[in-house]
Amino acid sequence: MTSWSETLQRKWDGVLLRGLNLASQLSRRRFVPNSVLLMSYPRSGSSWVGKVLATSEQFAYLREPVTQPYLKVHRGVHALVDPKSDPYTLRVYSRLAEQAFSGVPSTHYGVVDNKKDFWPFFYSTAADTLLIKEVNPRAIPLFCENYQPFVILLMRHPAAVALSFSQKGWLEKSDAQASNDLNLHLDKWGKFGFAYGECLYRGQSYLDRYPAHCIVRYEDLAFQPERQFMQLFETIGVNPPANYHEVIKRYCFGSMSMESSYLTQRNSRQTAGKWKQQLSQSQLDSLKEGYFLSSLKMYREPQEWQLEPGKYATPLG
Repeated sequence: MTSWSETLQRKWDGVLLRGLNLASQLSRRRFVPNSVLLMSYPRSGSSWVGKVLATSEQFAYLREPVTQPYLKVHRGVHALVDPKSDPYTLRVYSRLAEQAFSGVPSTHYGVVDNKKDFWPFFYSTAADTLLIKEVNPRAIPLFCENYQPFVILLMRHPAAVALSFSQKGWLEKSDAQASNDLNLHLDKWGKFGFAYGECLYRGQSYLDRYPAHCIVRYEDLAFQPERQFMQLFETIGVNPPANYHEVIKRYCFGSMSMESSYLTQRNSRQTAGKWKQQLSQSQLDSLKEGYFLSSLKMYREPQEWQLEPGKYATPLG
C-alpha cells in the first residue's frame, strides 16, 4: 500500500516532470547524435545494467521511455508488441520514440533517472549522451532505422527470465502462450521458452546486419562485473564513473533477499543462479524443449541447463 507521503512525492514529481518536459521542448538540451540503446527481453536484468552504466557522468538515462507510457497511458496490451502491427501502435510508438531519442524527458513516473541531466536552463552538466533502456526487441528495427543508436543487446538465460515471469504471474498471461505448429504440444513453460528464443533471434538477426551493436550476456556481467562492465564502457566509448570500484561494489556485491526482483543493488552472482535453486526439473525440461525449438543458438550447452538445489531450493508449483 502506498503511503500518503509517497503519494504526495509522486504528485510533486509529476509536476516537476511536466515542467521539465515543457522546458525541454522550448529549449532542448543538445546531446551527441548517436545515443546508446540498451535492449533486452523483459525481466532480463536490464534495469540493473542500466543503473550501473548510468553512473557515468556522460550519460543522461531514460528508463523505458517508450514501453512504460505505451502500457500505462496508451493501454498497450503487452510490452512485446510489433510497433508496425497496426497504424495506431506505429503512431504511438513513433511519437514516444521521437521524444525519447530527441532527449525530451517523459512525464511518466520512473522514466527519468536524473532530472538535472535534462534541464536546459541554468545548469551545467557533463551528460552529453542519451542512454535509453527498453524491453521490446521487436522494436529494434524501428529504433535503428530512424535513430541509428549504438545497441547493446542484453541476453539472459531463458530459465532465469521464465522464473521471473512465473513469480510475477505473467507466464500464463504473456503473449508467449500463443500457439503455432511448432509449439502446439508444449506446456506453458515450453511455449515461453520457444517464444523467448524466437523474439531474441529476430532481434539478433537484424543486428547482424547493423554494425553499431554488441551482444552481452547477463551472466558474464554478473560473475565478472568489474572486468565486464569496464569492457562494456570501453566498447561504447563512454568513460566509467570516477568511483568505478565503489559503484561495482554497491551494485554487484550488495546483500539482498533471494526474493527481491526489482532491486538494482544486488549480489549479482547470487541473482544469476537463482533459477538453479527454484525451478523444478520438470519445469526446466519443458522450458528447454521449447527453447531448443527456437532458432536462437545461445545457451545450448548441457552444463548451462543443470539445476543446483540447495538451501534456497523452493520449487514453484
